[in-house]
Amino acid sequence: MAPKLGLGTLTLFLVPWYIFNGPSEEQKRPKQYSLPDEIVVAETSLPFDTRERAIILDDSVRGMAWQETRLEKVVKTENIDFSKNFEIKTERYRFVKDNDWLPSRLVGHTLSIPGKLLFWDLDYAWGQDAERTRASLAMLENNPDIKDITLRINHNEAFYDMWRLFTENKLTERNNILARILMGIPSALGNEIWAEFSRGSYYNALTKTAVCYSNIESITAHELGHHKDFSRFTSDWEYCLFRALPPVMLYQEFVASKKAQNEILDKRDGWQFNRYLIPAFATYLLAAYNILNRLLGKKKK
Repeated sequence: MAPKLGLGTLTLFLVPWYIFNGPSEEQKRPKQYSLPDEIVVAETSLPFDTRERAIILDDSVRGMAWQETRLEKVVKTENIDFSKNFEIKTERYRFVKDNDWLPSRLVGHTLSIPGKLLFWDLDYAWGQDAERTRASLAMLENNPDIKDITLRINHNEAFYDMWRLFTENKLTERNNILARILMGIPSALGNEIWAEFSRGSYYNALTKTAVCYSNIESITAHELGHHKDFSRFTSDWEYCLFRALPPVMLYQEFVASKKAQNEILDKRDGWQFNRYLIPAFATYLLAAYNILNRLLGKKKK
């Protein structure tokens, strides 16, 4: 049986990789992801304006059309303080920035030290600042094909998201009740509790929820890339189930990273694909190697 490899070994191999794939001085400069001047919201914790909007309705059966006036809520993006917690819900997405309770943050920052060492970056699991929070919201706004997602920044809501599995129409219609019970409950509780106490970012396909703790744009983009990947299908549980196979797991991670690089990240952050997403993919390669190595070892015995 081949020797088992650990994260410590991988970290040593990645040191020269980081040396040659860091950002240039130009890439280190502060930047802002572009946002529209205003966002039409269904619900929000932010101050908003109300305005009338004329819409055209038609009845194709009767051959009739008429105009109605409706009120809509509008948030001016220039007035958003991205350093503070807030919530925005639109027709396409729900964006929530909040903090976990203090004890779990203390545990999380401690247990995230191996991840910081692996990526050699204190921004890993640190929590998103104002600049990265703006970037995360911009990723949603600038990608209209990202729909029906909840993006949580710097926190999670494990039990609430599990409750949503059985009460939110878009989730109940997408996956059958058995899949939501047998796969959804363990993933909603297990993954989100793990995320809270390690401050690790992840995507849960059955709750359509991405949780992001890292102050790194490409990691958020990667989780949104998972959402884009799963959105190709009419249900999620089958693709989730096949993830148990190491080749499928690697495929899903690679697709999410490529979508992050090509479709979601600002071009100025393209360097982050090599700096963060390739090392992250290497951890999955390591996991796949150790799984296959263990299986082959059992067969020989």
